[in-house]
Amino acid sequence: MRSFTRAQGYVNERFDALADQQLAAVDPVARRKLTDEMQTIIATDLPMIGLHYPDRYYIFKKTTVQNWFFTPGGMGGGVPTALNKALLETGRKVIAR
Repeated sequence: MRSFTRAQGYVNERFDALADQQLAAVDPVARRKLTDEMQTIIATDLPMIGLHYPDRYYIFKKTTVQNWFFTPGGMGGGVPTALNKALLETGRKVIAR
């Protein structure tokens, strides 16, 4: 059932069990508890450490784009990013209702 990416060579049976459970969890509160425990395990074990975070620059024409904004709730698994499809299509912040 596992569909997440893991650090190569990292093994933690409890983390793997929690990962499987959270993939099947329907209740957001229950899923949050599982992912919180997963985060605690990762913070304790530190199977990977990011050594490089590149600067990113976004160039835009102020007459076309009001301003960059982060996608509410993030994209691609909750990652907050300024690259929002609505922004790229309209140049304006659009909030779905």
